Amino acid sequence: MSTPSGYLTVRITPHAARLFLQHQGYFTVHVTKSALPIDFLAWKERNELLFVHVVSSRTKQGTPSYRNLVGELCSLVRKVPLPGEMQLMVYSGCSWNRFRVKSGGIYAMSGECT
Repeated sequence: MSTPSGYLTVRITPHAARLFLQHQGYFTVHVTKSALPIDFLAWKERNELLFVHVVSSRTKQGTPSYRNLVGELCSLVRKVPLPGEMQLMVYSGCSWNRFRVKSGGIYAMSGECT
């Protein structure tokens, strides 16, 4: 079975997301063996800290629904006092779709082509 064009595998997706944010001026640190659903931390200057979870979609038709994942991330934001912002990054086709995660749900920030 071949991988669809424009699809990033589970192992590569977090690294590609880190590179994407580094090109936007962020510093990043990969998180390993965490009980939290966080793939990496990113920061820009002293007042902008991101906790990022990354997924990749095989379809190019918009952002797929990740109901269970979104519920888990929203629950994390409600229960754990993160000193920054939780974000979900979804790679689909040629673009990164970024979402802010709040206690009641997520909202789209952007869909940026790489």
